[in-house]
Amino acid sequence: MDGLGKKGFAEQLQAETIMELVLAGIITVALFVYVSNVASNSLFEQNFMARDVGLLTDTILSAPGNVNYVYDTSIAEKKIPGQEYTPLKFFHETKFSFLFRDSTVSVFSTDSSLETPVEYYFGTDSNIKFDSTDKLKYNLVFNKVSNELKITSIEQVATEEEDE
Repeated sequence: MDGLGKKGFAEQLQAETIMELVLAGIITVALFVYVSNVASNSLFEQNFMARDVGLLTDTILSAPGNVNYVYDTSIAEKKIPGQEYTPLKFFHETKFSFLFRDSTVSVFSTDSSLETPVEYYFGTDSNIKFDSTDKLKYNLVFNKVSNELKITSIEQVATEEEDE
């Protein structure tokens, strides 16, 4: 008891128990926050989209000839199996926005207040001119013609068609 006496020892034991309960509470709250983030799948989906779009960009850059591909970013959210779906007619803002810059695709979550993107690197070819705009919020359109790859969104394609 180290000279504390019975009363001092009991007080020390109470203080240690309270400290242990506070520490356990902090750990429990931290775990609940982590589990809620995992349950929302936002970070997982953001990471998946970054990798998928990065690998798709690699594939299109390495493909011989001309390629025109529409990457539908909204299928997981809105598609009903068996329903006719035309991404060029029905488009809406998805929960991710994409930024292509310096051999990197950055995926931002529009649901989160944090502006921390998930990034994934893709290869480039010095013979191919790479053209992309600011953050793209709708389905992505990859258009590779000869030695130029242009990445736009459905919204931009629809606006360009209306201008013509």
